[in-house]
Amino acid sequence: MHTPIAVIVYAADKETAGNNAMAVFDQLCKNGSPFDWHQPVSRRWTGFADNAIPLYSPKGKHAIKTLTGFTRDNFMEALEALKPFFERIAAAPQSLYQAAHERPDFRYICSELGQYRGDQIHLYDHEGEGIRTPKILGRVITKWACVYESDGRANPYKDLSVWIMARDVHF
Repeated sequence: MHTPIAVIVYAADKETAGNNAMAVFDQLCKNGSPFDWHQPVSRRWTGFADNAIPLYSPKGKHAIKTLTGFTRDNFMEALEALKPFFERIAAAPQSLYQAAHERPDFRYICSELGQYRGDQIHLYDHEGEGIRTPKILGRVITKWACVYESDGRANPYKDLSVWIMARDVHF
């Protein structure tokens, strides 16, 4: 199966941003990683650029909005799938362990809810970590300023621009 993902990187120029992003995509597709291989996103998906683009450009904003929406929708779909299970438990208390085994896909759905990397996560940071929440996205696009400021350390990303690059991945 295929899905679009994107990586947010920090770089002084487009070429460096593209190289940095490709290194992250390669990392996400190594043996034992969540994806098998990647290819230009335009082969399967419209509205995305195949190269690194400034995050705050119209296409960059489109990628952020679309891909965070995919991640949110996947999370909400998994929660909705478990909702009847928890309603049944609340109405007729029994062993959670027993109830979980009555639903064959219970563990699978729980694993989808807890993913940090993989087909349920569509946006990644410069280290290949999945961006699952708006709070983490905010930290990434502000170059982790809150972390460096609170520690009193110089931010190594301060003078770099924020870029995004999308790829189509197979899983």
